Amino acid sequence: MAEPTSPPVNFMDRFSADGKDRSHLPPLSPLVAGLRAAQLVLNLLILILAAVSADRFGTSDVDVYGMTFFTFAWTLFFFGYVYGTAIFVPEFYNVYAHLGAEFLTCLWWLVSWALCASRANDFNFYRGSSSRANLFLDTLAAAAGLGALQWLLFIGTLVLLAMYVMNTKYPNGFPKPQVKPTGGGGPGPGPAPVEAPPVGPNGNYGQQPVEMDHMSQAPPAAQPHMGPGRMSPYPEETGIPTGPPHNPQANNQV
Repeated sequence: MAEPTSPPVNFMDRFSADGKDRSHLPPLSPLVAGLRAAQLVLNLLILILAAVSADRFGTSDVDVYGMTFFTFAWTLFFFGYVYGTAIFVPEFYNVYAHLGAEFLTCLWWLVSWALCASRANDFNFYRGSSSRANLFLDTLAAAAGLGALQWLLFIGTLVLLAMYVMNTKYPNGFPKPQVKPTGGGGPGPGPAPVEAPPVGPNGNYGQQPVEMDHMSQAPPAAQPHMGPGRMSPYPEETGIPTGPPHNPQANNQV
């Protein structure tokens, strides 16, 4: 008998105690968690190397340092949006916004490490002139190398996220609305289902066939004022007096 397999590890399950719906979030597997930790560490190291290089050389070449500092700040914003909303306000998390931000982060890191590598090569003729110049070139080259590694890591997380989105049905990137029961306030069965009325022979609801056998078909009883051959119930139409007969001799007797 095969042993039951345990469900995959998802570090987001640790925040399920607050009762918020996180079923629409991509799972934070150990692989993705390790890549994210490495990205945060590299983000900080590249900032330190770029700051040391800018201090040794100066900030006149702003296309290198300005872009590197911007990419560092953008990466922090990216982590804040993705995992800040996932932990505290998961109803505001949108998987398509996450996918777009991940793509932009890859683009910014590509530009940053390419600029660092280009400037390190342009100023390589200063190497050996002084210890200050050597430190400037070494830190700039190290920032370019770590920036390339950072770019590759973000490509990896972008591919993993894109594969998850393609294999999951997302109508609009937001969680599905929760339908609340209309029954009682507590758990238990809801209202009883309403049965449809019976359908009559003509397709009309609620009408049953009427039986005519029990109904009397006898003609109406004749009235006293209705003579033979006269079926009208109104005396004025028959000419027959309805009062007592007139006796003219009764008026002469006193």
